[in-house]
Amino acid sequence: MRQSFFLTTLYFLGLTLGFTSCQEVPNDGLPSYIKINQVSFFNEDGVIDTLSGIYDVWVQVEGDDRGAIGWPNTIAVLTEGEKLILLEPGIYKNGDFLQREVYPFYDIVQIDTTLTLYDTLVLNPVFTYAQGIQFSLRETFEVSNNFSNLNAESPPIPLSGKAGVIHLNSSLTNAECAMLSAVGLPSGQRIFLEMHYSSTNDFAIGLRGEENGTVLADAFVYYAPPTQDGRWEKLYLDVSNDIGQIDAESYRFYIQTSLYPDLENSFIAIDNVKLVHF
Repeated sequence: MRQSFFLTTLYFLGLTLGFTSCQEVPNDGLPSYIKINQVSFFNEDGVIDTLSGIYDVWVQVEGDDRGAIGWPNTIAVLTEGEKLILLEPGIYKNGDFLQREVYPFYDIVQIDTTLTLYDTLVLNPVFTYAQGIQFSLRETFEVSNNFSNLNAESPPIPLSGKAGVIHLNSSLTNAECAMLSAVGLPSGQRIFLEMHYSSTNDFAIGLRGEENGTVLADAFVYYAPPTQDGRWEKLYLDVSNDIGQIDAESYRFYIQTSLYPDLENSFIAIDNVKLVHF
């Protein structure tokens, strides 16, 4: 009985191995290579943004989804000849490395090219905003300032022109910086808050929904830790669910902060604050 079971197992194992060995390997297993070398982004004014926050490029080759590729990086593809390559910009949603996804408000880059066996195709994609997007808020602090308690000035660590800056010290240990003018936002759509920030102090980002000037609801959106050495970073915050749950007539975003007890002074700077949707 045991011998019969053993022979049967060997028989089916042989069939499985035989079937597997007969499966066709794409392009006989011979690769071409694609290198994502440099990624650039031009903003709505046609100016290059050197701090785009695009950490990944999502790659498709003739419909074959290769997933998110951090750059600079090289991947092997088992294909050659004339191909259509699609490149989509990848972000860390809500500042979280584990929430890597395609940013829906940037255009897809399409490249018709020829892949050559064993050769490396070097790509330097340039992304722009997609057609049809809208900005319900766009604050660059160059000619306006829609936030209370923020000074439009050159930030401690330069980025590009002015930023909204608050300095914390013994005379000012707590502060709230809120939008001066509320904005209407569509419900049932994806909405992102984009923002560059540089800080030596943590702060919270919140959202208030209003009806006829009365606050209906107040929601915590994001905790922003100090940036390393105060360097600039870019945030992409998905506020779609917050907007949908509050469902108000208009909204104001704000930041709240308190001086770290072990610091004599610190600063927070924000710039290029945008509410983006279709």
